[in-house]
Amino acid sequence: MDQGRLRKFPQMALVVALCFSVGLHWGVVQTAAWVGMVLTYSSGAGFVEAVERTFDGNHPCKICKVVEKGKKAQSETPGAPSMKKLDPCVGFEPMKVFFSKSPILPVRERSVLSFPNSPPPVPPPRWV
Repeated sequence: MDQGRLRKFPQMALVVALCFSVGLHWGVVQTAAWVGMVLTYSSGAGFVEAVERTFDGNHPCKICKVVEKGKKAQSETPGAPSMKKLDPCVGFEPMKVFFSKSPILPVRERSVLSFPNSPPPVPPPRWV
């Protein structure tokens, strides 16, 4: 192996491990099974009918049964995360903001805040 491939190996191993940890491998196997089923069913009938038979749920192939059994076994494993819809707001409470009726602001001597009735500076400042 050259150096470029050796450097990318840990990254690819991490990606593969993450894919397996979230159950992505079942989706890949299921997709391959569906493609095979459409090809098999379309040889004896039309394409539309083959797609209908593939996805109607009444004609599962051996691979579909294995995937279903594997998903069920994975979800029943103690400590395995459940595959529920992720809710990004779980555990967050609304932020409470309290305002005082009379805010206390630090005032320096001879600041604009200490003399609210003083005239504006002459000439007015120019922004360049």
